[in-house]
Amino acid sequence: MSAGAAGQQPRRRDPVFSKAQGTPIIGESMTWHGVFGTTTSTTGGHGVAGEGPVGVSGIGRSWIGVYGEAHAPPEVGSAGVWGDGKQTGDGVKGVANAPGKAAVCGFHEGTAGDGMFWGVFGQSKQGRGVHGQGKVGVAGADRIESCFSNGCFDTWFRH
Repeated sequence: MSAGAAGQQPRRRDPVFSKAQGTPIIGESMTWHGVFGTTTSTTGGHGVAGEGPVGVSGIGRSWIGVYGEAHAPPEVGSAGVWGDGKQTGDGVKGVANAPGKAAVCGFHEGTAGDGMFWGVFGQSKQGRGVHGQGKVGVAGADRIESCFSNGCFDTWFRH
């Protein structure tokens, strides 16, 4: 738990501790980050962490609400954004209401590799990896089914 969490007292090495009925810490900047966090830990930790009914939220007024970027090697399972619904929720959700906008978008922008250039990939141990409902459902479903039958998913995506 971080300093300031419910019931926790500040530690000597914590440079800032604030507890209040309202917002205990506010950061405001005219030109850059309002609040910034970083860690040099090699055993875990987060640059910024949040815990509550909504752990972390963001509202983008001129770009993106929440942004994630990964610089870790691919063999560790790196991802710019990771969602884990544990036992009760979905891993990642998306909702769109504007015409022509998708709830979840995936873009593969690489030009070299093994020839598998999906924008979105779905995998399930018990059912369909991708499910679609609507006028089309899942475009290209015949190609997806043929890939399952010839074993290419076993080759590239089994961990």
